[in-house]
Amino acid sequence: MIVDREKENERAEREKELQRAEREKGQERAEREREKERAFELERIRLEKEVEVQRIRSEHEFKMTEMRAANTDQDMEPDGDGGQGD
Repeated sequence: MIVDREKENERAEREKELQRAEREKGQERAEREREKERAFELERIRLEKEVEVQRIRSEHEFKMTEMRAANTDQDMEPDGDGGQGD
């Protein structure tokens, strides 16, 4: 009977160890998944900011082109005395 109890205790300890190992694996998997989600979110934010910067640059370039075109049009208008502008 003592031998049976010892064997039962050993089996229970092994079962506890296996359960603890499975919990740890699950926690590690969950942590890796959270890390992937954080990395994905950071990349999404980075790309959004990059798109925003490109949009601002494009708007700026467009406005500069409009201003240059307006200045060129003013330079092409004749002066009051019939000559070309500066």
